[in-house]
Formats: sequence, C-alpha cells, structure tokens
Amino acid sequence: MNKFITATILGLFPLTALAGDDFGGLKLKLSGSLNTQAGHVQQKKYFRYKTPGKADSGKLNSSSIVNDTKIKIEVDGDYNGLKYGGAIKLYADTSKAKNGSKDIADNVMTYVESGFGRIEAGSHGGATDKMKVSAVSVAKATGGIDGDYKFWIHGNTSQLEANPDPVKPEYESYEDIFVSDPYLAVGTEITSKANKISYYTPSFNGFKAGVSYAPDSEAKGTIENAKKHTRKNDRGLGYTNIVELALQYEQTFDDLEFNTSFLYQHGKAKKYIVNGVEKGRKKLNAWEVGALIRYQNFAVAGSYIDWGKTGATTAKLAGQKYGASLWNVGAAYETDKFGASVTYYESKRGATVSWNSGSGKFSDNLASEYNKLKVLSLGVEYKLAQGLMPYAEATHFKHDRAGTVKDNKGQVYLAGVKVSF
Repeated sequence: MNKFITATILGLFPLTALAGDDFGGLKLKLSGSLNTQAGHVQQKKYFRYKTPGKADSGKLNSSSIVNDTKIKIEVDGDYNGLKYGGAIKLYADTSKAKNGSKDIADNVMTYVESGFGRIEAGSHGGATDKMKVSAVSVAKATGGIDGDYKFWIHGNTSQLEANPDPVKPEYESYEDIFVSDPYLAVGTEITSKANKISYYTPSFNGFKAGVSYAPDSEAKGTIENAKKHTRKNDRGLGYTNIVELALQYEQTFDDLEFNTSFLYQHGKAKKYIVNGVEKGRKKLNAWEVGALIRYQNFAVAGSYIDWGKTGATTAKLAGQKYGASLWNVGAAYETDKFGASVTYYESKRGATVSWNSGSGKFSDNLASEYNKLKVLSLGVEYKLAQGLMPYAEATHFKHDRAGTVKDNKGQVYLAGVKVSF
C-alpha cells in the first residue's frame, strides 16, 4: 500500500508542470490537500481503553499529531459542446484513511454533460449527497458536526447488558446504535461512495433536480469487490436497488441568498443472520428537507432528517421504540480571509441491528427508550495566504444509550494547518 502511494506521488510530479495544459481538447488538472492536525480528546474514563472498561487492553492516546492527505486528478474535454471527463481522488497518507478505509481512492467518477443535463458514474457521492443543504453547508474548520471530532472518540458504545461470554465481551459500533452523522441512511462517508449512476438536470429559474441509482450500498470499485456482496449480510448493514431523488431551489436577491433542498432515498434492506436464523429489516425510506439563508457576511442553515423505520428489524416487539430522526442548525460569519461557525445537531434512534466487534456476529439491540446523540461544535479558520489555512475547532458530544449506565461524552479540541494546491 505505502509503496503504491509513494510510486503514485513520484509518478505525478512530471504532471505538475503540465497541469492545466490542453492536450488536443483534453485539459488535465492536478490538485490536492495536506492537513496536519494536533488534537486532544477528553472522554469518559471507561472509554479511554482499547476495550472499554478494561485497563489491561491498553490505554488509547488522548493527544496526537496526525495527517490527512489527498491528491485529486481531473480531466475535462469538450467536443462540439459535449463536455466530458472524470476525476480521481486518492488517499496519500502512510496509514489507513482517517475513516479506517484501506481503499486506495476516496472516489472515482466519470461524467458527460450537455444542454440536457449531466450524467455521472462511478464510486462517488450521489444526488442526495451533492444537493444537500444543512448546517454542514456553513461549517468551518474541519466541518463542525460533520468534522474530524468523530475520528478521535472511541468507536464503540456501551457493553451489552446481556453478555453470555464474559471472557469475550460484546460491543457495538456507536454508529450502529446512534444516528452518528447528520445525513440520510445512505449518506455516511463510506456508504455514499457505492458504485452508482446519477443524472442532474440543468437549472431552470433556480430549480434543479437529481436522481441516482446504486445496485448495492456495499459494492464499490472493481468487479472483485462488487461480486462478493450478497443479498444477505456477511458484514455490514447494507441496502440494494437504492434510488436517490433530490430537488434544489437556489435564488439570489441583491445581498440575500436563499437555498433549499428536498431529498429522498428508497431501497431494499439486506437480511441478516442471528444465531443461524435469517431475519428481515425494514426498507430504506428516508427523507430530508433543508434551507440556507445568507446575507452579506452572515449565514444560517439547518435541516430535518427522518429515517422512518429504515433498517430496523421486521420482528417488532411490544414496548420497544423504532425509527430514527435528527435535526441540525448552524450559523456562520465569513469574510475574504476569516471564517467562524457554530453548528449543532441532535438525533434519536430506536431499536437497531448492529455488528458486535467482540463476538463477530449480528445482534438485535432493543430500546425501550430512544438512543440519543447530541453534538455542538465551534470552528474558526483564517486564509493566511493562497492555499494556506490555519484553523481551530472545539466539539462537545454526548451519547445517551437507552438502558445503559456506561455512556460516553466529552470534548475534542483540534488545531491544524491545511495546505491546498
């Protein structure tokens, strides 16, 4: 992996002199970013260890200096008014990506565009990702409620109350228990990059629409990856035959900018197996409505997201909560060089199906009350020079899982310098 990245970077150096040049109608562009970040996380003592609550498993680093580096290659052509091209965004660090991905590329996309609209295909974000309007739209620094804080906190939530094997404790990813990101069900950093095809209409009087189709939320990249995913889950909690619909309206009146969007996702949920028994999950049916108002240097934005009962087990039990929803809001101030934002989101989620990292199996997680997550983030940034941006960010988070006493909460403090080229 590291040898491949090194060879790729060295191979790209000769292209830097040609970036932006015209090759018989094709234009090549090389860009990227280098983000060096210092951070510190304060979280509950129980979650300061590799295995929560077990001091002999090893204490996790609470402070560190880290990197996040990406290289982007774009090619664009124009043939008698028909635009075409593509983009490749590569991970370029000396370890796994910050989201844990072992993939070489972050996303890969080809496109064709004319007066009738634009078609995109590849491993990339779809219509509900690209046309989304929410508090994330105004967040500064690393992204506020959708920023880097989540990579610093412990990835697991509280231990199961009923644990049949005390020697091998069972834990769930907090992403399976809570709505951990301010997005629709198929919209997290990894699942939104599934192989898909998208179509976007031209803009008509401020209105624009988009539609995407993905055969499998877990299938991305080459046939080697796509062919091994089945209609049943061997790992992960995916969906098939996913359709994304998006409608956006944007208008500017003098110094006032207004932007709103409506998003919808539909798909079939994969089945899962618990103790040899195959079980069903509720279909993907989720929607989001968001708006942004910008006046001179100030902006406010927010959205409401309803997952419905997406992904929940079809074997419902009396007295349990089902379904998930969240809302978010943010405000920002921005000049040519300085930017500051405050963003907040709150989510709730009922009974879920999760993957237990300790036992290596799926589990039904009951919830007589909703599992709640709250995140508040403040970020500032300053464009010191072209392509050079120092930033700082402070984020508070609180997990409240129904029926447990060992919930995590705390703060993440980040400061860094991002170089973009």
